[in-house]
Amino acid sequence: LTLPRPAFELWQPLASFIAALAMTLFGANFDAAQLAFAVMGALIAPLTWFVARDAARRLSIGEQRVRSLTFGAGAVAIISGPLLLATVAPDSTLPFTLLCVLACLLMPAALGGERSALIGLGVLAGLAYLTRMEGLYLGVTFVALGLIARLGWRQVFRRGAIVAAIAAVVVLPWW
Repeated sequence: LTLPRPAFELWQPLASFIAALAMTLFGANFDAAQLAFAVMGALIAPLTWFVARDAARRLSIGEQRVRSLTFGAGAVAIISGPLLLATVAPDSTLPFTLLCVLACLLMPAALGGERSALIGLGVLAGLAYLTRMEGLYLGVTFVALGLIARLGWRQVFRRGAIVAAIAAVVVLPWW
């Protein structure tokens, strides 16, 4: 290994594609590129609220506690320093975070074997990989949660293979 390394060996293309699309629509300038990432940043807090609400519902937490939990989760996402800093630059942080939060919404249904959730999780995992190589951790997390939930090796393998195959189709053009 040597330093420095070419950026394309570390960073994936999706953040650049998002910036290029925004610049094509709104002008070839930095402000236009920032706009797409600001919109993604604005989506993270409400989606975090949905994840917290879904988790609380699945855990049968009382209504008063659900409100506190969901409000707190959304508030933390709003004021999170790294996310606030990431909104000022077209960077892979926001698309990756957004895709991972969306994956958190789909993962319980995918663990239950719901076909549309498995497909959606595969697409999100592939897109997350195209944002950062850490997108592979979504698949690892899915398999780990399946094993923790004691779904059985056969079900975990089958569902994990579906998610992995769909993710591979998404990233195949980049490979």
